Amino acid sequence: MWRIEVGHNFNFDKFVTDICRREDDARERVKKFQDETEELPQRRYARLYRKDWRDSTRLGKKQ
Repeated sequence: MWRIEVGHNFNFDKFVTDICRREDDARERVKKFQDETEELPQRRYARLYRKDWRDSTRLGKKQ
């Protein structure tokens, strides 16, 4: 069992900043890749004609 002393402050700032930095780097890599590559015709077709969830009919109980 681990014993935690009362009044001992833990400092996780360096871990949090490292995680934030890595997430930002990953977002930048994805954005750069998307900007540099052309949109494929299949992806364009899928984006244009994909069924939207708001267009569906929902059946419920009659009141």
